[in-house]
Amino acid sequence: MKYKKELLFIFLFLNIISFLILFFIKRNFLINFLNYEIAYISFLFVMFCSYFSYKKNVLFLANNLKIEKKPLFIFLKKANKDQKIINYRIINDDFENNFFTKIKKISWFFNILKFFAYMIFIFSFLYLQGNFLFDIFSYLWGLISVSIGIIFFMIFIRYEFKKNS
Repeated sequence: MKYKKELLFIFLFLNIISFLILFFIKRNFLINFLNYEIAYISFLFVMFCSYFSYKKNVLFLANNLKIEKKPLFIFLKKANKDQKIINYRIINDDFENNFFTKIKKISWFFNILKFFAYMIFIFSFLYLQGNFLFDIFSYLWGLISVSIGIIFFMIFIRYEFKKNS
């Protein structure tokens, strides 16, 4: 990841702003802060595990990809308008529904780290609910703040891409 410091700054900034909002709005500050932080950290862990899982899968498939370049017309004095380059590829359109293709498609979504992250997310919710510490506003605010942080980071990346292009 190229912009690690910026991503960390965005998440810390949102965490501090949310900390101040919870401090000034809600009465039970410690319970609400506990709900917010548990939701924030567990959902952030789920997002990072999903990112690393999909990054690994995409890089694996990108290494197997073969890209054919078009030939350069260096010695051609005048290009014909009707001239076309046709590249034929052999594509197997037959759908094979065997056990190994099912496992391969399922492994795109499931891996051990992401499963562990979802288990932490679920058990943290159940812990808060079981000890009567659960506050829906703070918990949802923790989930929404991670999503807002990811949206801000995507806007930042788009701005940097346009600036460098």
